[in-house]
Amino acid sequence: MRVIHGYSELAKRYAGRIQTLIEHCPVGKSLKVRDKERLVQCSRRADSAELDLKMELRSDVSGAALLHARFRLHVPPGCDARISLHHLEGRRETETLTGRQEKYLSALLVWAEQVLPTASPHAPGPGLSPWQRQFAEPYHRLSGVSVPVARRRLRESFFVDQEDAPDSVRMEAFLDMLREEGWVALVDWREDTVDEIVLQLAEQRLESLRLRPAGPIDRAVLAAVGYVVVRLEDGSDQAMMALVANEEVAPVEHLLSDLAPLMRVRR
Repeated sequence: MRVIHGYSELAKRYAGRIQTLIEHCPVGKSLKVRDKERLVQCSRRADSAELDLKMELRSDVSGAALLHARFRLHVPPGCDARISLHHLEGRRETETLTGRQEKYLSALLVWAEQVLPTASPHAPGPGLSPWQRQFAEPYHRLSGVSVPVARRRLRESFFVDQEDAPDSVRMEAFLDMLREEGWVALVDWREDTVDEIVLQLAEQRLESLRLRPAGPIDRAVLAAVGYVVVRLEDGSDQAMMALVANEEVAPVEHLLSDLAPLMRVRR
């Protein structure tokens, strides 16, 4: 397997070393090594592979891991391999890292090259752990995607990044992710644009659900299609607004109360 192309110059810069590390992992197996705050993990399939490098010390400001880099290698049949780099704090492919992040990545690579070749391969783990199921269900209900899609999306980023995070950090990161993806909107009760933000969210969500009416959207229109705007409140001046099917309001409230006991779901 020879890596020819990279989706960014940054990914190509590390392509050779990443390929060598991946080749230590047999097809259909995973490798994982943890040493205190350092983690390297690799999984490989016939046409793709992933390598995670994580510095699990957390920022005092954001609570996020100082570095969580994921290299993805894709080898389509009959085509050249391509490599991409994703920084999972942002949950998207990245073309740049900060100077500090690159220093962590360089140090993690040196360590991974020492420990991964002697790691024992194992079969990929079973299904979701209990805390992962707790987040997959509200993601499904707040986004409208199916449960399998919700699990796949979260498995690709959120579950890995939050594996060792405290519960409070997980919930904050979960809401940030929902907001970044457009499933919820953050409003400040002191702002005059709350109604505008809510209606914009409703338009986007109905569009994704293919329920967008021809005319303007208001709460009566939402009620007619079986949806309601709810507030996810935690007692602060800010709240998350979400569009939820009428029959989903009670389940969402129950699910979120398990994850964040101080949060209240209000119509």
